[in-house]
Amino acid sequence: MAVGLTLTTVVFLSGSYRALTEQGGPAAVALVAATALLPLAAWLLRGLSRWPYICALYAGYVALAGLHTLVLRPGEWSWSALSWKLTLLGALVLGTAMERASEGRSARESQEP
Repeated sequence: MAVGLTLTTVVFLSGSYRALTEQGGPAAVALVAATALLPLAAWLLRGLSRWPYICALYAGYVALAGLHTLVLRPGEWSWSALSWKLTLLGALVLGTAMERASEGRSARESQEP
């Protein structure tokens, strides 16, 4: 989980720098404040197991990437780029659900006589 906190802090710092140097003004300050939620979420969600933690952090990244594009470069919005990110997020969530289901099934089978 330390890796997740480190990565989200790097994303926060780089996103904040880009927002302030590209745009400036109140929109950039609001974006920096929203980006600060990502490392905070990484710290608050540290009790989750590996894959739900990764899914939660990636979902936060996708939301912030979309917000960054909408605030700083609204004319460059791309549904195709967002669809790839959402597809990967869906695959992560589906893989997590399948792993949980197989863990539950194997736990029930091990309890049977």
